[in-house]
Amino acid sequence: MKKIIRKFLKTPYIETRLKRIYGIEDAIYLNEIETSLANDNVWYFSKMKTGTTLICNTLAFYNAAVNDIENISFDTLTRGGVGRLGPRLTRDLTELLEFQRATNKKLLIHTHSLLPEAAPALLICSTRNAFDYAVSSFFFHYKNRVGGDYTTVDEVLPEIVKKYCATHKLQLEAISRCSKVIEVKYEDLVTRKEENLKKIINEIYGDTSVRLLIE
Repeated sequence: MKKIIRKFLKTPYIETRLKRIYGIEDAIYLNEIETSLANDNVWYFSKMKTGTTLICNTLAFYNAAVNDIENISFDTLTRGGVGRLGPRLTRDLTELLEFQRATNKKLLIHTHSLLPEAAPALLICSTRNAFDYAVSSFFFHYKNRVGGDYTTVDEVLPEIVKKYCATHKLQLEAISRCSKVIEVKYEDLVTRKEENLKKIINEIYGDTSVRLLIE
């Protein structure tokens, strides 16, 4: 029976429909897309809870302002040239390529953990003090979740540390094979937000419109 079901699901029409409905893509095909997009573009590899949302949103809205792109929102950052590695990347591909075709500018591709074999024009790594990260992660990922009222630090700290170390190791690997890297420390981003965002934009595009950045 399992063989029959598997064969049925693999028929071209059914497989195509499932991919459209659930966004499922062949792993090799997805990896090729991720790698080709990361090549020669900007790769943003961040630890969780390091200002990722701020940086991605700022760059997308800044790009929209500079290039007169309309109808951009927090749900459509791809229109501003910002994408995230993962299964939904294939669904965002059209808007990312349209941005690049219209502006002739580099894309920003973000990841928390995926590491495609690629040669980005620039690698941005955002980091955070390990102890500060552990506290933030405890409340964001565990304590403040539904049913997390009675979660203790002792229960989840090993998992938090494991995740932090795994991401740190992957960041070091990425840095070792990229020729141009900038590090953004969360502590600096919090205390000198405009300065750090300007540094990122300058590295990607060569200069910054301070007026548009502030707006």
